[in-house]
Amino acid sequence: MAQVRKTRHAVYNINYHLVWIPKTRMSILAKPFNNTVEETIKRVCAYNDWKPLALQVMPDHVHFFLSAPPRWAPSQIVQSLKAWTSRDLRERFAIIRQTRPETDDLWASSYYCGTAGHVSAEQVERYIRENSREY
Repeated sequence: MAQVRKTRHAVYNINYHLVWIPKTRMSILAKPFNNTVEETIKRVCAYNDWKPLALQVMPDHVHFFLSAPPRWAPSQIVQSLKAWTSRDLRERFAIIRQTRPETDDLWASSYYCGTAGHVSAEQVERYIRENSREY
């Protein structure tokens, strides 16, 4: 369940649903690779003060729902997660090093990002519309 979190200078409820895929959508994330991806994501989250809310590593894509402080842009989060998971997979598994050399990206460059909070977009729109004033 997503909750309001605090930093020294902000109170926030910023939650991102991120999805990314291996380059060419190859099904390379089955066991034991998925365990490495999960472990790495959790480690990167702990280091950066991101709160994992849900994580599912599928053979051909990753779904991740997390809460992050407002200083983090979604693109920074995805870039960090892709970089660290790629590095760890290459270090731990020779088959990844052999089939995906360092010069070849493991992950596709694109990703999906959606946001979610404790209120829907419709509720925010209605609140703004109903509480607007002439200045």
